[in-house]
Amino acid sequence: MSAEPTGDHFARRFALSRTGPDTWALIDLSVSATDQHRLIARIREEEESGVTVEWVLPLPLPEGYLTPQSVLEDLSLWNSRRQGWSRPVPIPHRPPLGVD
Repeated sequence: MSAEPTGDHFARRFALSRTGPDTWALIDLSVSATDQHRLIARIREEEESGVTVEWVLPLPLPEGYLTPQSVLEDLSLWNSRRQGWSRPVPIPHRPPLGVD
């Protein structure tokens, strides 16, 4: 098993759960169902403006989207970018200045 998560991991980490005719909960599937931190956001569909998002966790993401699915996709993309799975930038090694 690889130590680095795949794109599928991020797609399956978060999910939308319908809680009413025009409301959804955005949940983190990696957190236990009994843990209060499982709920990430509450989403409400508005008549003319798409959906509004009430982020339960302090995330730097917008509060308005076109669809609940776009909220899920944006969160997954944001999460995959913040993981830092890229290699570090190499630092050139040179002798100290003024040393002969």
